[in-house]
Amino acid sequence: MATNGFLDPLDIRSDDPSKKIVILNRDLRYRDAHGTIYTIPAEFRCDLASVPWWLRSLAPPWHQSARAGLLHDCGYRWFEVWQCSRKKVDSLFSGALRSDGVGRVRAGLMMMSVRVFGKKAWKKWRNMPENLKGVRPVDIFTP
Repeated sequence: MATNGFLDPLDIRSDDPSKKIVILNRDLRYRDAHGTIYTIPAEFRCDLASVPWWLRSLAPPWHQSARAGLLHDCGYRWFEVWQCSRKKVDSLFSGALRSDGVGRVRAGLMMMSVRVFGKKAWKKWRNMPENLKGVRPVDIFTP
């Protein structure tokens, strides 16, 4: 069984920092525990991990959650391409947090929060026309 984790460093920019949106400069790949690789494409835009203000004290530091936030946002938009359910995307998020050094309890709290509060975002992206979802990621592959 493969070790899960990110295969690339985080490389992002922001065209307008006041909007809190970041843009991925180059592909970011994540390998899950089964060896499946998910690619978040260059030019993908998102807000990383959206955490309600009242949960921010429980959230991991930015440097430990940024890549997981990108993975989660891309998975919510492109669940069809990745052939993932919402539960699977949320599980990938939790695994990504753990692989970036977030402790078990904190990752569990973050997982619980996306399960509870992510439904609205899931429905939004599920009903969004394909051309408005952003840069389309390449298909996943299993090595």
